Amino acid sequence: MTTTEPGTNAELAARALRLKRSAIREVFDLAIKLPDAIRLEVGEPSFRTPQHIIVGALAAAEAGFTHYTPNGGLESLREMLAEKIGRVNRYRADPASIVVTPGAMNALFTSFLALLNPGDQVLLPTPGFPNMDEIVSFLGGDPVFYRLAASTGYLPDVDEIKSLIGPRTKAMFVNTPANPSGVVFPRSVVQDLVEIASSRRVWMIFDEVYDELVLDESLSHVAAASIDPMAPIISVYCQRLTSEAANFSPSPAS
Repeated sequence: MTTTEPGTNAELAARALRLKRSAIREVFDLAIKLPDAIRLEVGEPSFRTPQHIIVGALAAAEAGFTHYTPNGGLESLREMLAEKIGRVNRYRADPASIVVTPGAMNALFTSFLALLNPGDQVLLPTPGFPNMDEIVSFLGGDPVFYRLAASTGYLPDVDEIKSLIGPRTKAMFVNTPANPSGVVFPRSVVQDLVEIASSRRVWMIFDEVYDELVLDESLSHVAAASIDPMAPIISVYCQRLTSEAANFSPSPAS
């Protein structure tokens, strides 16, 4: 029988005990009990998975693509993702520099895991997605918050960010199009943030998972790496599966 009594060898790790329960998940657990509720607590579409994706997934499973892949993902898939980045995000990405993960949160957690040593500071937006705060704390990092104020249109204040960067600052997390505000950072702001990354040698982790979900035709998302591919930037995307991709059949050697 497992016990978590203090002082026993079976006690959970202190970092796990310090984790706070996500308020979003608390709302999720309540909302799921209400069949008529309009669900706005997580970024999930209201429509069912498109048929071409279901058909493509079934065909791949029937063809035997149910085994381990290379650590970074199938080469054929990474080549398709590189094509998408060039077409949509307007910069060239080497397939060898792309890593496929089971979801964006896994990519973000893995990125922080690879970067952070205990005591490293990470600049995080507020308001922002609360999982970032807990990931940084869980890994021994020190969250430092920069404001996205209503008075500035929920855009970051570049001068404030510069003032927050110190000798222990390892990374800064940026989310555009933003959650929860929905704001799309204009090119000038993205360019300022990329210049900070380059000049201060601070890692910028750009969460760009909503890059193709900009519904206002007067706005357009600007990918950070398109401004300076040599800057210390990690870009995180969620790939939309097109009908062409769903019908793609990689060879077993891919």
